[in-house]
Amino acid sequence: MWWEQIFKSRSIWVGWVLVLILGFSLRFWRLGLVPVGTYWDETAIWLDAKTLASTGHDIHGNTIFQAIFPSYGDYKLPVYIWLATASVAGFGSSSWAVRLPSALAGLGSLVLIAVLWQELISNQKNSEKFVWHWGGLIAAAILAISPWSLQFSRTAFEGHVGQFLLGISVWLLLKARKNWWYGPASAVFGGLAVYSYYSVRFVWPVLLMTLMSFFWLKQLPFGSVLTSKWYQWLKFGLNLGLTRIAVMGLIFLACLWPLVKSPLAREADQFRLSTSSVLTLKDWPVVSNQLREQAGNHIWDRVFYHRNWLLLQSLLVNYSKQFDLNYLFFTGDPNLRHGTGQVGLFYWWLLPSLLMGSYWWLTRRPLMGLFLFVWWLIALLPASVPTDVPHALRSLNALLPITLILAAGVAIFMDVWLKQIPDFKKRLGSNWSWLAISILIIGVIFWNLGTYLRDYYGAYAERSAVAWQGGYADLAQKIISLNQISATTWIETKDEKFYLWLMLLLDQSAQSSLPKLEKNYLFTQIGPYQINQVDWKAVVYDQTPMLVVMPTEALNLEIQNRQLQPSWIEVKRSYPNSTSYSIAAFRWPSQYD
Repeated sequence: MWWEQIFKSRSIWVGWVLVLILGFSLRFWRLGLVPVGTYWDETAIWLDAKTLASTGHDIHGNTIFQAIFPSYGDYKLPVYIWLATASVAGFGSSSWAVRLPSALAGLGSLVLIAVLWQELISNQKNSEKFVWHWGGLIAAAILAISPWSLQFSRTAFEGHVGQFLLGISVWLLLKARKNWWYGPASAVFGGLAVYSYYSVRFVWPVLLMTLMSFFWLKQLPFGSVLTSKWYQWLKFGLNLGLTRIAVMGLIFLACLWPLVKSPLAREADQFRLSTSSVLTLKDWPVVSNQLREQAGNHIWDRVFYHRNWLLLQSLLVNYSKQFDLNYLFFTGDPNLRHGTGQVGLFYWWLLPSLLMGSYWWLTRRPLMGLFLFVWWLIALLPASVPTDVPHALRSLNALLPITLILAAGVAIFMDVWLKQIPDFKKRLGSNWSWLAISILIIGVIFWNLGTYLRDYYGAYAERSAVAWQGGYADLAQKIISLNQISATTWIETKDEKFYLWLMLLLDQSAQSSLPKLEKNYLFTQIGPYQINQVDWKAVVYDQTPMLVVMPTEALNLEIQNRQLQPSWIEVKRSYPNSTSYSIAAFRWPSQYD
């Protein structure tokens, strides 16, 4: 069984217990509090999960069984919403419950990467027993403390669950080498991964074709002469490979049929294509013609400045940014929702392991090593088309293959280092350099890890508050608590999606009387709450009590220019550098002051 391959000896149990405890602690400690606040994607999932758990319908009145959820107009896939619904139903409505599926996926990835390692390096030579025996645990340890894995394990982003399901699918595909029946299961998990994150639909078919091609190539007796027997092998392998690809491909497509036939499929594709990308960055035919004219419009100019070649060049530039070592190991994604801005996706001291691991895979396990690089490359393709690069979230499908490459490098270095221990006493008597270097390296690793964790659970929480819409929930709660008489409340914020937090905190009766939405799925009225530009004519001339919520500076300016006399004003500000909002009451009954 797969667990027998992971826990091969008693000694390795200790390592696994430590890694799992560490991975669990880092992912679950203060899960609902760090990051502070919930980004609008998390809040939208939370809102749908809450209404589904309590009514069986989402905020738009649709049932739970739909391939695409309208949400706030970004057309979310269902798997994470289903998981969050189960979590909210079981543990109550909270940010902790909404983030729980992602945290569990992060914890499960520690075991997943170990079984992937075993499948990828099966039948390894005894001369590298340490790498074969301990590589899976080392990969899990790297993943447990990796900033890339840790930070997305603590947020309700669908892409993190998607890469986990993709990893399971790849593991099953590798298992299909010995037992064909794992193949259909792999296709099903590939389909589930697509229902978690859109980009997987481009990644999984390429991984299927690559692995099946490698399986087929491995069966061919390349050393023999071209004989009838060799031809029979070729024919058998080709037929078997094509048959398996066809069966798994059909199962995969069958899984995607509800998604393709969804009434929201076209709008969902249009929404994603509307993102700024290399496809829409420039009018490539016009640019091509201009460059040809400037170059003299020779025959070779028509080739060199062809619009497709220019488009490919732009795509390759974006690709190169995803391989930037500064991004991977030093600074990470500048978006504070995707990183702290203080460390890379991996720690800088793992950089030598990338080089050593790449060499080891390509020389010791060339086919599987090539497969890992194909996985890495194809995972970056959907992330390289948009202009916003590098992007840690869109490239999450590359998390597992990069970690496996790093694990091989770390295992090689550890193997070399541990082989010095038997001669420790001899070296201690004559040369202290080995011991000093070892202590220095271990100290630097622990210092770097401690510095990052201290920042992430401390200063980062406040530094990233604006990026996480920190304070929106508090503002919504304050508005609702002040409006005890259900007075008309005008809310004008810098974020048109503020209504998500308002709906999340309102009781179900308020949500059940929502108005019919326009095509963009944005609510502009929820009961007495008007989420729009303030109608100052109504505020000035109506004789009913009203509340106005605006950024403090803008509200004070309006009150001064219009010479208004509010009953009271309350200022709400949650975090430094965040927008200060004020709530002003007009004609407010004195008993509710």
